[in-house]
Amino acid sequence: ASAKKSTGMMDFHLAQNILKEAAKIGVSSIKVNWRGEPTLYPHFEQISRVAHSLGFVDIMLNTNGMYVNNNIKIALYNYYTTVVFSIDAYDTQIFRQCRSGASPDLIYRNFQEIAEHRQKYNKPEFLVLNHVRQKINWNEYNILKELCERKDIKFRAMLAFPRTDIELHDE
Repeated sequence: ASAKKSTGMMDFHLAQNILKEAAKIGVSSIKVNWRGEPTLYPHFEQISRVAHSLGFVDIMLNTNGMYVNNNIKIALYNYYTTVVFSIDAYDTQIFRQCRSGASPDLIYRNFQEIAEHRQKYNKPEFLVLNHVRQKINWNEYNILKELCERKDIKFRAMLAFPRTDIELHDE
């Protein structure tokens, strides 16, 4: 007998049932992060709608921002209270070195659109930019931090460990 190959994606009905059970026992906050990028989930919009309809107080997710589907944008705008973007650089060349295969223009555009939507409608309630600080993008920290401050966006920076070649202090 051959083993069934796993796609790494949770069955929609299983995900839906987990959310229903969580709501039933009083869970108030969920984070929609499957292993990897949650917006790649084929039923992302539907499961987002289900989570929202169940009345969770907080519905959060982390994204790399590489989505192109308009339904994903609509789901992020309407169903999520917190959206966390992972952006490692403002400079496109440095960005490409940090995240090979990623499209910085698409990610920046998606981030800009959701930031504008938040300013206009206060949805999502919280928008966060996560920045993993490495030797290659060390000087991007202040640029991204200032961008977030101008737009009233929460900024979080983390160090990629282990880093023995960088002194741990701000410029």
